[in-house]
Amino acid sequence: EQVSSVRILALAKDTLEKCWGVEKAAYIEWISYKDGVIRLRSHAPAAKQELHTWEVRLINELNRTLGGKKVTAFREVT
Repeated sequence: EQVSSVRILALAKDTLEKCWGVEKAAYIEWISYKDGVIRLRSHAPAAKQELHTWEVRLINELNRTLGGKKVTAFREVT
């Protein structure tokens, strides 16, 4: 089943908001999704560091919700 990049990015945003709260999650901007990689931008060094700590947990949660291994990594863009 083809899952749209728009759906994956929206799900990533929602998942992070549930884990961190809306205010804190706002420091992460979800840019794009292609070939398993979500590209994002962090607007605070602390958010970038914490996202790295949460990365495996968030990816597992996204894939569980999507029903397959659709997301393999996060990559920060500048």
